[in-house]
Amino acid sequence: MPSVDLKGCEEDSPEFRKRLNAAEDAVATMENSIKNLVKLARAGNDLAIEHSNKQKQFAEELDNFAHLQEDPIVEMALQKFSRALQEVENHRSMFQSHIIDMFIEPLERFAKDDILPTKDIKKRFEKSSDESDQALSRYMAKRPKDPTLVESAKELADARKEFHVRYLEYALKLNDLQAKKKFEFMEYVLALMYTGSAFYHQSYEILKDLEPYMRDLTGLLQDSRQRYNEESQEARNFQEFCTQRTSQEYHPSPELQLPTSATSSVPPSPTSQKPKMTTAITKSGYLYKKNSTRVMQSWTRRYFFIDGEQLVYTTRGRTVKEEDQPNAINLRLCTIKPTDSYDRRFCFEVISPMRILVLQAENESDMVDWVQRLKNASQAALNSDKLPSPRGLGDTKDIRRDEAYQPMTISENDKQLLKLVREMAGNDQCADCQATEPQWASINIGTILCIECSGIHRSLGVHVSKVRSLTLDKWEPESIEVMLRLGNMRTNSIFEAKIQAGEAVNAITPDSTRAEKEAWITDKYVKKKFIKTEKNSIETINLALWNAVNDSDLYEALRNLAFGADVNYKNENKNSFTALHQAISQDDDITVEFLLQWLCDVNAVDGNGWTGLHHAAAANNVRLVLTLLKRQAKVDVSDYKHKTPLDIAVERQHVQSVTALRLFAFDKQHNSSPSNSSDFGFREAMTSFSQPHHIYNRQGSGASHSSFDVRTASLGSPLAASGRSVAELHDDQNWQLLQRSSFESSRRISKDGDEVDRLIENRLSVPLLSKSKSHEGLSSALL
Repeated sequence: MPSVDLKGCEEDSPEFRKRLNAAEDAVATMENSIKNLVKLARAGNDLAIEHSNKQKQFAEELDNFAHLQEDPIVEMALQKFSRALQEVENHRSMFQSHIIDMFIEPLERFAKDDILPTKDIKKRFEKSSDESDQALSRYMAKRPKDPTLVESAKELADARKEFHVRYLEYALKLNDLQAKKKFEFMEYVLALMYTGSAFYHQSYEILKDLEPYMRDLTGLLQDSRQRYNEESQEARNFQEFCTQRTSQEYHPSPELQLPTSATSSVPPSPTSQKPKMTTAITKSGYLYKKNSTRVMQSWTRRYFFIDGEQLVYTTRGRTVKEEDQPNAINLRLCTIKPTDSYDRRFCFEVISPMRILVLQAENESDMVDWVQRLKNASQAALNSDKLPSPRGLGDTKDIRRDEAYQPMTISENDKQLLKLVREMAGNDQCADCQATEPQWASINIGTILCIECSGIHRSLGVHVSKVRSLTLDKWEPESIEVMLRLGNMRTNSIFEAKIQAGEAVNAITPDSTRAEKEAWITDKYVKKKFIKTEKNSIETINLALWNAVNDSDLYEALRNLAFGADVNYKNENKNSFTALHQAISQDDDITVEFLLQWLCDVNAVDGNGWTGLHHAAAANNVRLVLTLLKRQAKVDVSDYKHKTPLDIAVERQHVQSVTALRLFAFDKQHNSSPSNSSDFGFREAMTSFSQPHHIYNRQGSGASHSSFDVRTASLGSPLAASGRSVAELHDDQNWQLLQRSSFESSRRISKDGDEVDRLIENRLSVPLLSKSKSHEGLSSALL
């Protein structure tokens, strides 16, 4: 509406009063609108904050769900979605904060500082108007000769002046509010709309970046749905097949069935119709096991299956008791025979050196089948070239229930080392947020982490941080030694150097939000904001890394890597050796493991064209040979003299390295990858060489001769050259060859031969051959 004309205050006509009243109504309406807007904005802001908190919780749960996915594409996509939602909610929090700062609080101040005083001005105006009217009324009532006429006239003049002043003040205030409503009030609304526009635009950009992952996931879901439909149809067909069976097919003892017309064509039993297993199990099913108790006999039902040379049994429920954990018996040293020495039918015994296991089948044919298959497995184990499984020669527990039941348990020695890692100063708290009882570790950085920080580390990528569980994962001794040489205190002295020097930084705590922790950890390890950088050239930093590796100083090596050193830097003054070459040439297994964790190039060549595998073979460090092969080191790289690592090992008569390299070549030739190996191959070599006590325990195991020994299955092998049949190399000869080669490697540890002899005797639990005999045995084995 138009502003009030101030000149009308002098006349104070009824029309002017109408316009004044209309202006008053407009101000009152504006006040109500502002109150409603503030009230609704605050309520909406509170709801938005609650919604944002729920969305953040949803994003965190989505991230937790992502870690449970087996498909890496799904896991990565869900993690991207989670981070995007977190980022959107972070922007929403800023948006809600801006609403308060730029809209709600300014409107409240406007209502308080501008509209509220208008009411007081109006009261003064109305009071002066009444006093003016009263003064006029008193003046007009005076008689002509009233002695107070002059005084009354002066009172009227003063009242009119006060009224005019208050009239102008009030009209001016109304005009002022009308003007501010047009620009100041609208500025607040416009700021709100700009803030909202920025938030929704940022959210759109964040979600737009997810479109590639959404497309990939859409295609994956379509494939998954198609597979589900196919598998569902197969499941329904199998269900229909099962429902059509007669009860006679489930009879435990077919010989006890009453003769019927259907018995002549009984289909195979339910066990025979089970889907084929993907693992190498040749027999499985439920058997009753006699429990060894002195008070009374009891029988429990357990699920048994043959896994290679192992007879494994477990329960079908949740394993909560120690006695319900999976158990395994090595069939290599077992005798299997039926027995009628118990008061039950269809019993047979599995006799091992440790105990006698009495089992009961449901019927005679099932018992005969079990006995025959167990005998076959035992005989195959005796005829096999494999070493006994680390599960032991008798009953063992703590079996890792993963694919193919690979031995993944942590040795007692490694457990003690991990205990030392936990007990290091500073390792009782998370290296990032200081949460207590951390259970995870970054093995390339050397820190102990809580589970939430470890998840954030994992999202940074393995090129930044490699996360491993202290309790769930298998640890190599070298990885534990790396942790012992670093630890939280030493690592934080690098990555938090500025903070420890007194720089004020808002550090995270266990109660910090995930977004705060992500930002902090990214700043610490990716952006490296808290590192005290030195003004050195990149060449100086690279050389400092190389020298640290030469000195086996992992702390200095980590510090220079944090400064940006190239882990593959070649020292031109040292025949173009990389740090990996130097560590291998010094037989420094721990530093080699550290460099491998930092993704060094295992196939980099030095000035002679040698890779790390050449150096390991030349040093006859078979553990490093196997470690490099495990990290995709190429065995067919030739140096500048056209010699491969195998050529170097053969030339220097290093039996163990030759064996490992030939095993790998054989396994690669017959299998697509070492992980697919089914016969004695690279995986068993890893176990044999990295855990030598399994080899030495094999002496006297009674293994029969192997029909084929892949350890010498290579063109140009010494055996082939001598005209001897490969099949003539017996298991005991193989064991002695490896024992003596290991003896030769161990003797290089120290010049003090007597001390080394005692060390080897303690580790091998066997008396040593004399020095001359050991060297004669090695030479004869090579020749």
